[in-house]
Order: sequence, then C-alpha cells, then structure tokens
Amino acid sequence: MSLDLEQLTALQQASEAAQGHYRAPPPPSLPLCQPLVADRFTQLWHTPWWERLSSAQQLRYNQLSGLRANELFMLFEAGFTQRVVARLQRRLQQRQPLLADCLRLMLLEEGRHHALFLAFNRALLPAAYGDAGGYFARPGQLAQGLLALVGAIPGRWPLLVWLILLLEEFSTAFSRQLLAEPGLAPSYVELHRLHLLDEARHVQLDASLIELLSAELRPWANALNGRLFRYLLAELLAPKRSGIRVLHHLVAEFPALRPALPQMVAAVRALGRDPGLAELIDSPQALPLTHALLQRYPAFHWR
Repeated sequence: MSLDLEQLTALQQASEAAQGHYRAPPPPSLPLCQPLVADRFTQLWHTPWWERLSSAQQLRYNQLSGLRANELFMLFEAGFTQRVVARLQRRLQQRQPLLADCLRLMLLEEGRHHALFLAFNRALLPAAYGDAGGYFARPGQLAQGLLALVGAIPGRWPLLVWLILLLEEFSTAFSRQLLAEPGLAPSYVELHRLHLLDEARHVQLDASLIELLSAELRPWANALNGRLFRYLLAELLAPKRSGIRVLHHLVAEFPALRPALPQMVAAVRALGRDPGLAELIDSPQALPLTHALLQRYPAFHWR
C-alpha cells in the first residue's frame, strides 16, 4: 500500500489545489432545530432510556452528541496528529522529500479542520468552547501520558499512525453517512462534506506511513505496538467519559431529568463499547484501508 512517485505527485497536486479553492462555510443559523447525526450514532439511543426522553430532549441530546463527534476529530487533528505527523515529516525531508511535502500539506489541512469544527461548536455552545475545544472529549490521564511518551519518537511506534488512520478513515465513513442521511441540519452536513474532501487523501498517506514504519521494526516491536494500539482503541471505544459528560450537560439543560441521571449513566456504561463508533470501525466496507492493513498486520486487530 506504499504510494509510488506518481501517486504521491497526484496527492500533492490535489492538496495544493484544495488550498487555493477552500472557502470557510458560514456559521450555522440559530436556533438549530434539526438533528446533527442519525440517532443510531448516539449512545443513549441503544438503551431503554431513549424512549423515555421527550422529543425536545431527544433532539438536544442528538445535537450534543454531534458536538461530541466533532470534538473526537478535533482531539486528534489539532494535538495528537499534528505532533506525530510533524515529527515524521521532519524525519522524511531528506529521505523522501515528496512524501514529506504531502505531510506538510496534510498538517495545514488538519489545522483547518480543527478550526472548522471548533467554530461550529462555539456557535452552538459558546459558553463551553470559550478558549478550548475539549468540553466533552478529553483523553484519560493514562492514555494521554502513553501517547505523549511514545509520540516523542514516532518512528518506533507505528501504533500512532494506526490510530490516526483509524480515526481519519472512520471520519470519512461517518461523513459519508451524514451526507446520505435525510433530515439533518444542513450546516453540519456541509461541515462534514468539506472535511471529507481532504480526509480521502489523508488515509492514503497514513497507510503508506504504516507500511514504511513497520518495515523498519523487528517482529517483537510490531507485536508490542499492536498490543498498545488495542489498549488505546479499547479506551477510545469505551463509553467512560465523553458520553457521560454529554448526559451531564443534557441534565443541566433539562433539570427534570436529574433524578434519572444515575440510571442513564449506568445504562450507557453497560454498553461496553460505543455502538455508533464500533458499527463503523468494525466494518471492512466502511474502513477498507484499515481492514486491508489488518490482514497484513494481524497483531493490530482488536477483534
């Protein structure tokens, strides 16, 4: 899956063209009266508590879940992906200058995506996003510490690029689902349409980096990478933190739900994995590049 000279040149030219044609979308019209995502991509929809919410509560929970989805992408694009890809880009400047330039353009695009998602979230929930982008989605301390440690030397840790590939290919599948779903807020769909235009290129670069880094490691080092990757993915998919924070915010807006909060939290935790995320991540049709690489590197497979 490594990219040849012709493929890299095509990606570089497409990214450069995208820089010149990009136009930021207008802010969403308020108040927003439509859902942002299909209800199946929310956690509470998979529990008995969904039917106990009023239609107004369901709509607001859906919208908050859509903001959380934006945050998951922001969490990787602004901090984690920027740090890892920037280090790899510097490392490859002499060895593979064309690939390094594609990564430079990728970083510019990821910074633009973060700004788009943050502007949308701030428009809908300004008090929560005054000076930061992590209101719902914040990594656990152990996972954050592990990522910071291995991120300092990304060339030895292809698991970092595996995480980037997984989230970026998931985001492309998620965005495609939005474009095909009727009745969603047009401003949210447009946001993800713009995001999708760049991500289709990024996943090809991610897959090529995985091949490049894995070829430089011994089998035991790749096996260790796979084990750490499975741990971090389990942390990401478990409804431990961000989904619970969505419930707490919903209760703050609808105080009548406060007595039910412990039961709703328990119902979400009992899911084990976030069904909306897992549905796409487990699908070879939704994430073809990721699953094709898993055939070559089974140590990274989470099932």
